[in-house]
Amino acid sequence: MTVQSYEAELKQLVQPEAEKVFEAVRTKIMSTGAFDIKPPGIDGLVVLVKAQPGLQTRLMDFRRRCQVASAVLGLSAAGKALSKMLSAPPA
Repeated sequence: MTVQSYEAELKQLVQPEAEKVFEAVRTKIMSTGAFDIKPPGIDGLVVLVKAQPGLQTRLMDFRRRCQVASAVLGLSAAGKALSKMLSAPPA
């Protein structure tokens, strides 16, 4: 079952619930510590934001923070990979 199959359920979340889900998925993604490959959770995060447009600002902030961290750590390829992942439609 793909993450997209949960979009209808995600649309039913109230904002505080959606924010909690976003934060949980974001934390899980960040815990991988490596962005040279697509970390688990990116597709879910994108589908969640699609279902809950109010989270778009959080997604863009997450993207910026990942790019800054990648640049500071000298992992520019990783930052580019994450940007590409967040720009691409979910699988």
